[in-house]
Amino acid sequence: MYAPVWITLLVLHSTVASPTATATHSSLEPGRGVVRGGSEGPCGLGLELAFDGSAENGYAWHSSGIAPPNYGAFAAKYGWEYGACGIELILTSTADSPCRTLDAYLWQNAGGAPGAVLLMAPDLDPCPVAIWPELSVHDFYLGMPTENTCGGFWVGYWADFSQTDPGFYVAADLDGPGGVPYTNIAPGIGYPTGWNNVSVVWGPTQSLGIGAWLSWLVPIGACCHPDGSCTITGISECDGEFQGFCRDCDPNPCEVVPTTESSWGRIKAILRSGSVGTPR
Repeated sequence: MYAPVWITLLVLHSTVASPTATATHSSLEPGRGVVRGGSEGPCGLGLELAFDGSAENGYAWHSSGIAPPNYGAFAAKYGWEYGACGIELILTSTADSPCRTLDAYLWQNAGGAPGAVLLMAPDLDPCPVAIWPELSVHDFYLGMPTENTCGGFWVGYWADFSQTDPGFYVAADLDGPGGVPYTNIAPGIGYPTGWNNVSVVWGPTQSLGIGAWLSWLVPIGACCHPDGSCTITGISECDGEFQGFCRDCDPNPCEVVPTTESSWGRIKAILRSGSVGTPR
């Protein structure tokens, strides 16, 4: 973990955090601010962050909105040409927030929502977290992915506030250019269960304070073997023709088009005889 970087908010409303809470989720007193700090990258090629440099609110789940393994998680979608080795979180809290550890995730993209877990870093410590109306930036190393993330990936976190008030809130950008902000909604609390856009719960939201530290894609793709079969391999392990990074075997790019052996003399004889047929 890297030391938090503090961000200052230029508040247009109250300077005292007054969370708006329901039985399962909370948000903060609306404000507006501008990022005043920088990032400390734990790995990779650079940061991808769908966040315009300001935040207007913060979101958190608690009580029955939290359930293992990751109901109550937040996530953001990134990446087409890269993978991810780290995560950046932009967080805030209230003066009496009981700060807690969190689990950070890298998920495969599955039909436009987080799917299989590729990496999980448990019990990461973001403390101390800035007090609203300030935000702090927290960068964590996830690891190097060993599976491909072709078609995009999701990064996010889960924190267990099932028995306490929220220990921190993820920054919410309400008026930026937009990203893909999702949350995993627990069953039986009055909202659609599973992964949904945070707007379902908190109203229109452009993005969350969740970014991805980028890494190279795992260099694997479709390999056409001499027998016409296809498997996913690395380029150096392919014993036939490598079809390219992120190329899939479905549909099969290796199907052989049947041909008939012949000679040029036989082809000319067929043409002279007209046995190939004539247009009608």
